[in-house]
Amino acid sequence: MRPFRFRAAAALDLRRKQEESARLRLARAQTDLHHAQQRVADADHAALRASDELTAAQSAGTEAWRISWHQSWIRRQRLEADACRRTVAVSATIAERAAASVSIAHQKRRVLERLRERALERHRQIADRHATNEMNQLANLRFLAQAAGGGGTDSDDRPDDTNGGSGGYR
Repeated sequence: MRPFRFRAAAALDLRRKQEESARLRLARAQTDLHHAQQRVADADHAALRASDELTAAQSAGTEAWRISWHQSWIRRQRLEADACRRTVAVSATIAERAAASVSIAHQKRRVLERLRERALERHRQIADRHATNEMNQLANLRFLAQAAGGGGTDSDDRPDDTNGGSGGYR
């Protein structure tokens, strides 16, 4: 019997590569999302620090232009934090799409793997039936040979007692 060969093996390899590629894209997207979230936290912290510095400057009694400059700086920090939040939203969307892509690639790979497993099981069943049929044919041939007196394996091994029970062979 021929050895098992899965005809769609090349397609299965391609699906595995596609899934791996999708997983790499997901990892990059998640890393980008993490970095964007860190930039938001840093920008929020910078805006809070700028507010604290303004409060300290006002308490110390500083010039009006310096207070105006601090207010502008705080606005700039908040705008930068908002821009970082938008980047996080975009990165989150990209990560969600990458996760969906991994899921789809995984499903496609699993479909081909299940087809391969089923084909391999059918091949094993056919091979088992084939081996059983061959064994049955061999057993039938031996039985027929014994029944016909052709000297099956059991009759060849028995001593012949026609010489007066000497136990020898003819």
